[in-house]
Amino acid sequence: MANATNTKVNLSSDYHDLKYVGNYLPDQADQNQEATSSAWNIYQPLPINTAKIDSVTLENYTFGIEFLELNDFYSKVDRSIKYALLFIGLTFIVFYFLENIKNLKINLIQYALIGFAIFLNYILLLSFAEYVGFTLSYVISSSATILLIVSFTWKISKDKNSTSAIFGLLFLLYALLYFLLELKETALLVGSISIFVILAALMQFSIKMTASNKENQ
Repeated sequence: MANATNTKVNLSSDYHDLKYVGNYLPDQADQNQEATSSAWNIYQPLPINTAKIDSVTLENYTFGIEFLELNDFYSKVDRSIKYALLFIGLTFIVFYFLENIKNLKINLIQYALIGFAIFLNYILLLSFAEYVGFTLSYVISSSATILLIVSFTWKISKDKNSTSAIFGLLFLLYALLYFLLELKETALLVGSISIFVILAALMQFSIKMTASNKENQ
């Protein structure tokens, strides 16, 4: 037989995404890059008698932790899909600029095919992620999408500068997206600032393009 009125627990883990559960929060909780340590010191006003354990309701004394997956590949794919319209919009804007600068002729069907190629990237990403993990599947899907759109651009324009511009845009966008998906708490902040900077740059470029067209006329 044993009586317990004070319970002390020290726990250390190298896993960082933790959730405290039960009726008691830890008295101390320290987290660094290497490990998370927690300590409980719980006083029980009604001692638990192990000889009568069956007659005691232990739910009031539960405490502990749960291991969470805050950034698993399903959540990353879901977050990446939210950027799909942004990617399509930015890509279409660049193609529009190229149409005006290089006098390209891109019809609506070709725009639709480019948009569909970007959407298809996310299907490829989810399909491969279930088998090879998120990072490798992201490299495969984004590389395939970039190669498809760049080769399509080259066949339309036959212009190295236009093709290089599309390649540079897509490479930067997908690199930025991967960086954002790897972030956790600051993803929204970094993403919104990055999008604002890109939008400001495109607006400035459109002003210069309009002024240049007026001068040529």
